[in-house]
Amino acid sequence: MSEEFNMELIDSTMKTIRTGEVVEGTVIGVKEDEIILNIGYKSDGIITKSEYSNAPNVDLAAEVSVGDKMNAKVLKVNEGSFARYLSQYGGSPAYSGTSVKYYPLGDHMFEDIKKELLKAKKFIFMEFFIINSADRMWNEIFDILKKKVNEGVEVRLMYDAMGCLATIPRRYDEEIRAYGIKCQVFSPLMPLFSTHQNNRDHRKIIVIDGSVAFNGGINLADEYINEKERFGHWKDNGYKLTGTAVAGFTGLFLDMWNINSDVPEDGGEYITESLRYKTNETGFVIPFGDTPNDNVYIGKRAYIHNLNNASKYG
Repeated sequence: MSEEFNMELIDSTMKTIRTGEVVEGTVIGVKEDEIILNIGYKSDGIITKSEYSNAPNVDLAAEVSVGDKMNAKVLKVNEGSFARYLSQYGGSPAYSGTSVKYYPLGDHMFEDIKKELLKAKKFIFMEFFIINSADRMWNEIFDILKKKVNEGVEVRLMYDAMGCLATIPRRYDEEIRAYGIKCQVFSPLMPLFSTHQNNRDHRKIIVIDGSVAFNGGINLADEYINEKERFGHWKDNGYKLTGTAVAGFTGLFLDMWNINSDVPEDGGEYITESLRYKTNETGFVIPFGDTPNDNVYIGKRAYIHNLNNASKYG
């Protein structure tokens, strides 16, 4: 890739759209009353049903498909359209009243995780790609979870079968359940090869009482807190949310939990619990997730949107 091409690419991500401009876009969503376009700029394009056609009974889904190319004239610029896209197509609304604490290292985040787990009074939800049953990090957390179950706190744990293939004993989920912890294994490994095995759960989520959530790149193994060295000093970051946006992570956890459940639950009482914890912080937080089971590429669109919005570095 030439330096000249790189500069053109960088310049294109810095542009904004103007009223009256005609832009080409790719359809990324079709609803009953609107079409959403990726127009390669800071905002996605929204074409309402009435703007698309004067015909009163036009069926957008029958005429337009995801992936189609369209030209559109910009009538109005609304920088909040991506939040609208995440809400309507990803089920991920924007939350106010939420404080955020950033952790540059897992070492720092681990200590706060333990403190918050010890405060739990109602429920603890945990979802991780990797758990190492031989490591200090997991065993200290496991001891707290066992203590909390004995206090009457509901504890649920979900981990990925592939991520934990070499880090836990066989049937470890049975050992965990023996302590009263509800446990699920995401996508258990089967003796027959299937492309379904490519679907893995890389999430790292902790939700405590609906008031606090932890997320980031930190798994439950000692290299993530630099207790042991695998590839030099381990640098992964994370963050803690306190407030209403924890409801988003509660919903994400329960959605994944329901995949393996014989009787799916709506989890409304847990999400309602989260909405009670509003802080005085300004700004908005949008927790979102993605799945390979549909054609709405929420994660991909989020990264592209953030890169297109970059004004200093990316």
